[in-house]
Amino acid sequence: MQIDQALEHYESVMNEKFMFMRHWNALRFAPKFQAYFKKKNRSARDTDASSQSVDSQIPNLESDEMMERPIGRKAAKKLKRAADKESLELIKTMQKDALAIASSRSESVNRSLQLQLKMMQLQKEQLEMQKEIMQLQKEKLQLRLAREERERQKEERERQVYEASIMAVDTSKMLPDQAKYYEALKARIMRNIL
Repeated sequence: MQIDQALEHYESVMNEKFMFMRHWNALRFAPKFQAYFKKKNRSARDTDASSQSVDSQIPNLESDEMMERPIGRKAAKKLKRAADKESLELIKTMQKDALAIASSRSESVNRSLQLQLKMMQLQKEQLEMQKEIMQLQKEKLQLRLAREERERQKEERERQVYEASIMAVDTSKMLPDQAKYYEALKARIMRNIL
């Protein structure tokens, strides 16, 4: 009923029929206008419904009560560019952080490698020192063995000289006990030789 009255009023004021009825029917159930009409209906209940005119049923487009319009293309592009800039900055900072972490890791790896090289160098030096110590001990042992060999040869020569002197003693001119003693020594020397 109110729609019919609104159409008649439009024809009387504009002197032509309302041409956008199809569009109005499509939009009248849109959420934006539904919210507006709900508010209007609430206020209409408070006041007398018959006293309201058809003009009050037309939404006020400049009203703050209306729902917000969707964002336009240009504004959407601006927002997208701003978001892209922010994401690029975030990516750049993440890359910088990753590079800083990688460089600190590479520095620690380099330090670790340097320490390992120093340890290997010290171990090498320690092995060389141990080789030198072993060489000195070997030389010392060889010197001792050579000295012992010389002493043994000296003692052997002295024994041979002693035995030769004993064997060369003439027992015929000695007292019988002395001769017996020297004969026993000669016999022992002969047993050792054979």
